[in-house]
Amino acid sequence: MWSLSNEELLTILNEATKLKLDTEFIEMIQYQIHQRKVEENIKKTIYYSSVELMEKISIGDCIR
Repeated sequence: MWSLSNEELLTILNEATKLKLDTEFIEMIQYQIHQRKVEENIKKTIYYSSVELMEKISIGDCIR
């Protein structure tokens, strides 16, 4: 199930909520969606930190 896209998980979550399915199942989907968002934020932070570091290194090289 976790190979599903975020959009597919949201659809399942919405349908499960409408049908008042098992709370544990709904919470599991919510947790998976949350984890994916956290992972995406971490990736973005690492990327932008890397870009910022490379810019500082480039500026430092120009000053020398």
